[in-house]
Amino acid sequence: MTMPSPERRDLHAFVARHHRLLLTTHVNPDGDGLGSEVAMALWLRGLGHEVRILNDSPVPAAFGFLARHVPIETFEETAAERAFDAADALVVLDVSNKQRIGRLAPLLDRHLVPVAVVDHHASHATGFGQVNVIEPEASATGEIVYDLIRESGRELDADLAEALYVALMTDTGSFRFSNTDSHAHRMAADLLTHGLDPQRIHAQVHSHA
Repeated sequence: MTMPSPERRDLHAFVARHHRLLLTTHVNPDGDGLGSEVAMALWLRGLGHEVRILNDSPVPAAFGFLARHVPIETFEETAAERAFDAADALVVLDVSNKQRIGRLAPLLDRHLVPVAVVDHHASHATGFGQVNVIEPEASATGEIVYDLIRESGRELDADLAEALYVALMTDTGSFRFSNTDSHAHRMAADLLTHGLDPQRIHAQVHSHA
């Protein structure tokens, strides 16, 4: 595996410095945002961190099965204030525009919590975190999370693989979109070695369409 970029090294150092991490994604979350959150939460918990996921919007029914791995909380003002009080740092996934995290955005100003951003969108490519891992060449944010997990030396398991597969599958249009490159296919092939059932996952995601 190639050496991590300076930005990725900064992200690894960021998560190592903080014990209680809060994760979020954009309003109206999709499979990439949710899959990336769950995969990162499982990875960080495996490293011994306390991790919570808090989003502005509820989890769409199509992705509810991901919440069996890690609870995914929906914004409620009092509970959100407590979550920020308890957190050492915030990791924002699949969005690099602060306003797109919805009702969580104003809390950043009140709590002054350190922020890391992990995203693959070219817009707002500078990010708003102390650490910004923004890679527009990636097919999905889940692809970046996958690389971070592999760089850390963590072995994948079935739950991690499922969350990452959902992220990759949904943001590549089930591998039909032009952003589906060789790295995405290699990642998918690796994830499938962990006992995934792609047909079942596809059916779960699209049964609520």
